[in-house]
Amino acid sequence: MKKIKDLYHKNIVINRVGRLGINIRNYPLQDYEKSCSIRKILDVWNCEKLSKDMKMYLEDSSPDGALYGILHWIKKYAGISKKLNFYVEHGLYFGDLVRENAVDSIYDGVITFSKHRAKIINEKSDKRVFTIGPYIHYADDYYGLEEFKKIKAKLGKTLLFFPPHSIKGHDAKYDISSIVTRLKEFKTEYNTIMVCMYYKDVQRGLHKEFENEDFFVVTAGHFYDYNFLSRLKSIIKLSDHTASMAIGTHIGYCLQLDKSHEIINKDSSITIPDDTNKLFSSIKESEIENRGPNYLKTFTEDEETILNAFFNMGSIITIEQQKISDKYWGLSEIKSKLDLKKELLGNDDGY
Repeated sequence: MKKIKDLYHKNIVINRVGRLGINIRNYPLQDYEKSCSIRKILDVWNCEKLSKDMKMYLEDSSPDGALYGILHWIKKYAGISKKLNFYVEHGLYFGDLVRENAVDSIYDGVITFSKHRAKIINEKSDKRVFTIGPYIHYADDYYGLEEFKKIKAKLGKTLLFFPPHSIKGHDAKYDISSIVTRLKEFKTEYNTIMVCMYYKDVQRGLHKEFENEDFFVVTAGHFYDYNFLSRLKSIIKLSDHTASMAIGTHIGYCLQLDKSHEIINKDSSITIPDDTNKLFSSIKESEIENRGPNYLKTFTEDEETILNAFFNMGSIITIEQQKISDKYWGLSEIKSKLDLKKELLGNDDGY
């Protein structure tokens, strides 16, 4: 199976035939657009329906670009109707890791967040790198203005919390009771504590434990639903302050939408970051070492830099946080519609 997946990224014919086969197999009786449209009418708090399984649909050549609706919104924003042949880094990457599929592949270039990340990629590849900043900028708002105002009025002053979430092959494990106790400390300052659950954890039923504590639980939906980024954008905009217990792509997205973010510990008495907040602590050391001789060092350096800037910082956006967010998420790399289209298409119209 791994050999077949590798060929998908390295052979243009296999890529096109494979993409066609996947789409026909996954959506034989109804199209992907219809599936997403059905979910589009659901509110962000309709967690169980939004988190039901979906199958992959590949509009473009990069499977990573299909995640969260990244390329869907980039293309819509720029007015691009053709298929694109770019590898897409679908989130924040730590350290000097560059995926093999981004380097030794059929793709014409790599789309990522920042110049800092582009430099790392260019050290391992001669492919052109496109830096476009936080992808969430390019997504439409999930709610229209009037509906958004109604929802915001009901919520009042809101803290948005992102729990640690499960990923493929690894279920998030944390003490929900401790998190609940910590979040309740914010109730004197906020009318609503909103908890944004990843679809995998909704499927595991973890959302019910937060609902039972009278938190307002929402989700951005399944990661194959292109409305994901749109929902997440409105969820973040509904908040007045955001928090999490670990570093992730969500931090840069919050800063891009002008929402403060802090990383908190389950124990409010802890004044320095500990392993609870570190991604490294949940990854097997052997798996990290297999990614290159410098990966462990560069990973932990990036993690410490971001963690120290956001740990227990409260509801302010500091100059240091802005600088770090620009370095890793490329806040200054946002493109206009015309510039984005010119950059991605050049003299071509796609493929």
